[in-house]
Amino acid sequence: MSLKNGEPVKDCDPKKHFLDPKGQARTFSLFYEYRIETFQPPYTLKGFDLEVDGKKYLSLKKLYLEMEDVTEYEFAQKYFYNWDHWLAVTSSRLLGGEIDKWRAELSLKLQARAAKALIEIAAKPDARNISASKFVVNRGWLTQDELDNLSKKDKQDMEDSLRAKVGEDKVRMFRRE
Repeated sequence: MSLKNGEPVKDCDPKKHFLDPKGQARTFSLFYEYRIETFQPPYTLKGFDLEVDGKKYLSLKKLYLEMEDVTEYEFAQKYFYNWDHWLAVTSSRLLGGEIDKWRAELSLKLQARAAKALIEIAAKPDARNISASKFVVNRGWLTQDELDNLSKKDKQDMEDSLRAKVGEDKVRMFRRE
């Protein structure tokens, strides 16, 4: 640390703790689960914040899901040194698999919210809700494989539920089967 007028100059990089002493971006050591003695990690891979011996570790999974940043750019800028640092973390064999699970969960979370909103729109007797009705009737939140694997009883239960929510006419009009 250099001196200016006899005073220590404060480090102007608030994210410097993401770098090791050699200036390399930390990956595994950022997490409690892979901690090393010489560095206090800021995060845990658990789905909840963790406190051990009075030290708090933020759940990166929780932060990721709460931020809902499907591009991951803003998330990387906020919680990592930079975009390349995030790419290094996500490309690691051990951490990348865990983060892929977060991505899948975020996608499902956003799909569930969108499907719920469309179901509410489709239930309204309004001419502008045709696309929403079609999405709901065709169970647009399911992949084709998921639709193909539904049992006959599951399909009938879904039909009955749809009729109750959006009405018989819309079900008949937009059914794709």
